[in-house]
Amino acid sequence: MNSWERYVYRVEWSDEDGEFVGLCAELPGLSWLAKSRDEALKGIVAVAREAVDILKKDGEAVPAPSSISSSPPQDHGSKSADRAG
Repeated sequence: MNSWERYVYRVEWSDEDGEFVGLCAELPGLSWLAKSRDEALKGIVAVAREAVDILKKDGEAVPAPSSISSSPPQDHGSKSADRAG
């Protein structure tokens, strides 16, 4: 399994951008904006995969997956953002 497949991803609503933003805990400089949660998640996963490929190609260190335990995702109020959009 590739490291990017075990990374921690999060999708949240951005009031500033008026879209969902996908984030990756291990690669904090990356984000992906999209109109839907699914698109934001797919986008950030694709960008993380590409970033890891570039790091490997350039001989740079690839961040290890976080040691966050597997627990069910928690909803932090983003359902209300779904209804608003």
